[in-house]
Amino acid sequence: MGLFKPAWKSRNFYKREKAVAKLDDQAILSDIAKNDPALRVREVAIQKLTNTAVLRDIIQTGQVGYVVEAARNRLEIIEEPLRAQQEKQLLDAVKHTDDQEELFKMLAQARLIDTKMEILEKINDQQILVKAVAERHSIGARYQRFYETAVGKITDPEFQMKLLCDYGDICDDATVRKILDEMDDRKKILHILRNAKSYEIRHTALDKIKDEQELMQTLDELKKEMGTVRSNTNGEYPVRHLQEEIVKKINDPQLLQNIAFFGTKAARLAAIDKIDNEDVLYAIATQMKDETTRRWAIKKIKNQENLSKLLYSEQDVDKQKELADRIRDVSLLREIVHGNAGEAARKVAAKRLLLHNDVGQQEKDNLVEYILSQFGVMALFTVVPEEQYAQYGLRKDVFTHEMHDQWGPYDETTVDYYYNGERVRQSDRE
Repeated sequence: MGLFKPAWKSRNFYKREKAVAKLDDQAILSDIAKNDPALRVREVAIQKLTNTAVLRDIIQTGQVGYVVEAARNRLEIIEEPLRAQQEKQLLDAVKHTDDQEELFKMLAQARLIDTKMEILEKINDQQILVKAVAERHSIGARYQRFYETAVGKITDPEFQMKLLCDYGDICDDATVRKILDEMDDRKKILHILRNAKSYEIRHTALDKIKDEQELMQTLDELKKEMGTVRSNTNGEYPVRHLQEEIVKKINDPQLLQNIAFFGTKAARLAAIDKIDNEDVLYAIATQMKDETTRRWAIKKIKNQENLSKLLYSEQDVDKQKELADRIRDVSLLREIVHGNAGEAARKVAAKRLLLHNDVGQQEKDNLVEYILSQFGVMALFTVVPEEQYAQYGLRKDVFTHEMHDQWGPYDETTVDYYYNGERVRQSDRE
């Protein structure tokens, strides 16, 4: 055993770097390229490697991008002369064949974009052209010229449809619109709308469909489709977005009504947005089991009688208050105040009457007395508008105090309530 270890094993990476630069032993260089702790030393070893198998192994298994890139660059330098010879042989072979499948195989073998373009010029088979477009990943940054040429040669509507449905993620907007603008077969356009893997292409196809029955059929088809559709720009879009866009194009009242009752949730809500028939909206609000759908319909109802009926059937207190607050009809408000509606709704209705221009002062005074007798003095502070407090002997004194706790200082607001000069409640926190 020797007394001295070789310099390429030195603890000093500068010494290792210089030593490695002088090495020729491929086995040692391979070990250093894969395992040396210093990236610069590994790079120097890679620059000395001639074994392409080792370089490919580093590219496939390397954990550090810097090292992988160094191995990739070295492999390209080694193979460049061979690649040039291969490209020349490939071009010679292209001149002597018109076999479309063979040309496609050659397309995959070609490394240079100019070679690929030469091969593409001889390919006319529509199916092969679609496959060629799909192989775009092998073309890299120079893809656009190849892509535009290949797509331009696909003229058969059947294969144009296949291109848009299966490879829509590689089709730019101009290509999609050109194909769809020139496509006369409505069935093919509908097929693209219902089956394309790209959200943008389906949306563009939707622009071409005007017939509402066809749109309805498409909506029914999409009921079976759940989840998301791939977007070329934003990752994924929920299918419901497409359903909503379809509904926006439908104007037939009967079709919209059918969607509101029997469509998917997204379609139902979009349909309700377009329905103005009060009877239909009321039917949806009272017959549908889905709470969101019901709420959506209720928001659109303007008919005062219907709002009043909904109020009496509503169990949720907050929703009762919302409905009462939307009623402006004086007679209906009176019925609510003096009827068997919930307390919260009666208070809201009373406040509406006190604000109403068609209600006389005497009635307002009587209403305040009625609320006082029914619900007590504190109810007046929620029913009487603040600008009318003084008129009915009401006053609120608001105080802000600086407080302290373990987290430091903070402000606390309290309220004292007065009726006819007497304090009726002290220091409620706001």
